[in-house]
Amino acid sequence: MEEEEAEEVIYVRRMVTERGDTLYALLDCGDVACNVYYIIKKIIMKSKRKILLAFFGLTLIFAVFSCSKERLEQQQEPVYTNLDNFYDDNQLPEQTFTVDSLGQDSITGLQGTKIWGVPKTIFMKKSDHQDVFYPFTIKLIEAYSIKEMIFAKLPNKSGSAVLQTGCELKITAWKDTAELVLKQNNGYGVLADVDTVFTGMNVFYGFTAGSTNDWNSDVVQCGDYLFTNDVVTSLVNESRGYKMRIVKTGWFSPAKFPSISGTGSVTFTAEGTNTELIDIYIVFKNLHSYIKVSNLTVNGLPMGQPITIFAIGNSATSMYSFKQDYVVSSNLSVTLSMQTATQTEVLNMLSTL
Repeated sequence: MEEEEAEEVIYVRRMVTERGDTLYALLDCGDVACNVYYIIKKIIMKSKRKILLAFFGLTLIFAVFSCSKERLEQQQEPVYTNLDNFYDDNQLPEQTFTVDSLGQDSITGLQGTKIWGVPKTIFMKKSDHQDVFYPFTIKLIEAYSIKEMIFAKLPNKSGSAVLQTGCELKITAWKDTAELVLKQNNGYGVLADVDTVFTGMNVFYGFTAGSTNDWNSDVVQCGDYLFTNDVVTSLVNESRGYKMRIVKTGWFSPAKFPSISGTGSVTFTAEGTNTELIDIYIVFKNLHSYIKVSNLTVNGLPMGQPITIFAIGNSATSMYSFKQDYVVSSNLSVTLSMQTATQTEVLNMLSTL
């Protein structure tokens, strides 16, 4: 009996030597592996055949209860952070034009926007209402696509109502570092160059109400308009776009309230931490407009409209995205299955909206 036990001990030592790395990894995984090894040690004293089975079982347990840090990280839900850097990196270009004559020559933007009728006599300094002398500067931002309007950070919404829109434009005027505004009853001409022209459009002016960006077709209701009436603003459809007279510097848009037959809502759910930092956009395909969702829920959407829901997330290690088509219903529920993506992939998806 003693000789038989001695042979088993020698056999065990040889097995441990040959499989040392596996045994060490198992022991390093914690109490589960250690307990298994204690059981196997008892089995070892019985037979060589059971020793082999025990080692195979130990290897299987190692595969199931792997202590790989990489695997654990892959299973972790994302911890979302803000997207400020993403938007800062992709700001829309601001074009600058110097006006040093009578201002009758038209200005043309990179995407075809035309501006005319901008002599010095229609402007004054915003700070003290003093007259302006040549030269001065006109600055233009063009947002024609959904992607560009998203980066403009001005959702197509007036109050709680969704707008149908043609584009968003921003025009400002400057004398050196001093901002200029239009004098009372003065304006300038703009042609917004668009492929599709909708009927019944009006000029909506963009402004900030508290911490919220908003649009209003009555410029007097905008908090940054200096006067109590408007006899200038107008919009006429042309074959190549919208011809407008603009009475205020800043953002403006050819837009209208679409005809609707009831409203619907969408509620969102998502896995992870800080899901409120996911930016969710609803794009209205037939209206050329979008809105941004707050607090994972939104209502007042035009019933029956085809929409694309696009979401962007960011963490310390990756960006995430979600894109899916739906139709607005009374109580639509959407689970955001966020997928990892590069910034380039996110930008490409935005271009398809």
